[in-house]
Amino acid sequence: MHASQDVATPDRTAGLTADRSLRADPSERGVESSRNNSWQGWLSAVTSKMSLRNILVLAGAARLAAVFLLRNFYHPVLWEWAIIARNLLTGRGYSYYEVKGQAMPTAYMPPAHTLFLAFIFRVFGDGTILSYLVIQLVNVVTGILLVYLVYRLARIYWSEEVATLSALIIAIHPPFVYMVTEIANINFYLPNNVAVVYFLAKYLEEKRKLSYLVAAGALLGLLILFRAETLVLIGILSVLLWTRVRGNVRQITVFAALAVAVIAPWTVRNYVVFHRFIPTTTAMPIALWSGHNSQSNGTQRTGWGSSSHVMMPLAPMQTELDSVPPGPQYEIQRHHIYLREALDFMRTHPGEEVVLLGKKFFYYWTFDMHHPKGANPMYWISTMGLMGLFWVGVVIQRQDLLSRYSLFVTYIIFSMTLALIFYVLPRYRMFVEPLMVPFAATGLMYLSAKVSGAKTPAFLSKPALREDSA
Repeated sequence: MHASQDVATPDRTAGLTADRSLRADPSERGVESSRNNSWQGWLSAVTSKMSLRNILVLAGAARLAAVFLLRNFYHPVLWEWAIIARNLLTGRGYSYYEVKGQAMPTAYMPPAHTLFLAFIFRVFGDGTILSYLVIQLVNVVTGILLVYLVYRLARIYWSEEVATLSALIIAIHPPFVYMVTEIANINFYLPNNVAVVYFLAKYLEEKRKLSYLVAAGALLGLLILFRAETLVLIGILSVLLWTRVRGNVRQITVFAALAVAVIAPWTVRNYVVFHRFIPTTTAMPIALWSGHNSQSNGTQRTGWGSSSHVMMPLAPMQTELDSVPPGPQYEIQRHHIYLREALDFMRTHPGEEVVLLGKKFFYYWTFDMHHPKGANPMYWISTMGLMGLFWVGVVIQRQDLLSRYSLFVTYIIFSMTLALIFYVLPRYRMFVEPLMVPFAATGLMYLSAKVSGAKTPAFLSKPALREDSA
């Protein structure tokens, strides 16, 4: 069999293996049969009456309401992306730090979101309410797209009911609704990432079409230009594909090569500017320092809730940072100080490092209590509810995690590992929360059935999935 050929893979019957009653029986494969005979709970009624179109309308309405009720477009927080965008528009190049009136070249932030902001500022004006409103309206569109993509992804692995409930959760989950009011790249990289997973799932579970890997590779390259640390996913996902599809090495190579090709112009630019290989960003030393210094608590901030602030270097380190001379290598030299301090702390404080690791693990699987969002009940109650349902879904599907759901597990482990290496931030786990939602949906269905005393629904799991071809 040639790697370049499209290969349809055979079906196999699979179900939720933690409980034999959750396995899909041939007599129960019809959705209507499941509705009528398996489970007559309220949740089934909701999912059966909610069409995807209605859920997308609901998602849009909720997000528009957030935009116009919160009115963050009057005074939004713009972060580093807007500083770089404004420097681009004023002829100072792609720069971030300013020293003695000189703009220093930067690779601190990958370019995708910065270029988007620069385009909006160019067309609608820099610092205008209109430009901020346009950005948030674009975020509304990407938020609706996220709902649609999660539905399509869940439909590959689970039933129509699970996919519908997953879309509904994404549509109304408060953190996903609120994020459209922020001028932040999360509004782009969440749907972008789900799109990558969707095309990989199509390739693994439905048909070995090269076009699926082409789309996934190109979208992964774009994702890296929004979130630099996802660069390592090129290797991780290529290995995952190889373990599942050993006969299609050429197609996997195309996937990886396309991702590299998309980011190549940015990497070349960095080499020309800094005379060294910087594939995506120079920000890693600062992120590492934030998670490994004498002030570290497992997050990026000191203090609690709304009274917290972003961690800053203590006086001796700040003095050394201020002494770095301006020049093309300013950012490299400055960030080298962060890297040295982080590595020194890790080497000299092993006991504290163990404690920090435990704190990061705890905050990752609960919520960042140091972040201002942690003081908002709408955030932490909904987040803890989602995590609880997610773990229920994981438990009842635990025997399939490393086979059927390996793509999801790989992403979640990747996200958690980043948090353990660096630090916890709400939007860092949100990167994989759309992939957790289908598990939460199955968990909610399972609990609802148990509480109502009805038979556990057999349609939680899609009965016909594909098995890898030899």
